[in-house]
Parts: sequence; C-alpha cells; structure tokens
Amino acid sequence: MARKDSILKLQSLLILRRDAMRQALAGDLSMLKSLPEQTGGDVVDAALDAAQDEISSKLAEVESRELAQIEGALEKIRQGNYGECEI
Repeated sequence: MARKDSILKLQSLLILRRDAMRQALAGDLSMLKSLPEQTGGDVVDAALDAAQDEISSKLAEVESRELAQIEGALEKIRQGNYGECEI
C-alpha cells in the first residue's frame, strides 16, 4: 500500500506543478503578444526588447519540455505502469 500512496502523492504534486507551469506559459505568451505595443523607436530599446523576447522564448521552451515530461508521467500513472522499466 505504501507504493500506491507514494504514487498518489507524486501524482498530486505533478498536477500542481503542471497547472503552475501552464499558467506561467500562458503568462509568457501573453507577454510576448503585448511586446510590440510597448516597443519604443529607440535602437537600444529595440535591442533590449529582442533580448527579452529571446529569454522569454527560451524559458517557455524549457517549461514546455518539462510540461511534456509531467504529462507523460501522469499518463503512466493513469495507465498503472508508472515506475516500471521502459526497456
């Protein structure tokens, strides 16, 4: 029974992390959508905006990858084969 309890606890933690990441990614995307409205005519401002876009894009990419891994783990838990060797 301890294994089942551990998996249920892990599932709860993964769901919380997944939901938090989805919110963060939604925030990142909304920020990226609003950036063209905030850009100034100055070359330095444009460079800073481009750098911020790059950073936001990379963070979203990393978070998306982690989100996919979380979804995979949750699917294995639903199927009842979480923790089994994949090989």
